[in-house]
Amino acid sequence: MKKSKVRILKGILSTIFCFEIGILVFIFFLVPIKIDGPSMEPNLYNNERAFMGRKNFIKSMPKYNDVVVVKVENGLNELIIKRAIGLPNDTIAIKDNKIYVNGAIFDDHYRSPDTKMNDMAEIKLSDDEIFVLGDNRNVSLDSRSLGPIKLSQVKAIDGFVYWPLNKIHFME
Repeated sequence: MKKSKVRILKGILSTIFCFEIGILVFIFFLVPIKIDGPSMEPNLYNNERAFMGRKNFIKSMPKYNDVVVVKVENGLNELIIKRAIGLPNDTIAIKDNKIYVNGAIFDDHYRSPDTKMNDMAEIKLSDDEIFVLGDNRNVSLDSRSLGPIKLSQVKAIDGFVYWPLNKIHFME
């Protein structure tokens, strides 16, 4: 009888310990995100849920085409999810529906196929800025209207969709 109580107590303590470790991982390494709106279609859809890797723990700097969570400093402190197109010190331009990064056409295969973009004069990013766009450029609030994004505004980089269950996948 005494041994079974000890086993039960060990099981309860193990469960509590695992739960606490899970909470710590969640707090320090992951950012929960709800996709809000169609700006990242056809790759991420409205109402999908995802976990993103918290910046500085998973990655400290986005790479080209990484999906990033950005805190927009517009008075509302919104979090938006976009794709990194330009990195620090890059020059970015949009002409004839093509994106140019440092004078070369950018591999833009993530965008919605029916996207039409207005031309944008070349801009030069500073050493602490990135340029972000939504994959569905026709309806996206992104660097074309917000301007370059400071690296300090990037809160998470890359991740995976966990909801709905039939659409679980890593972000590309």
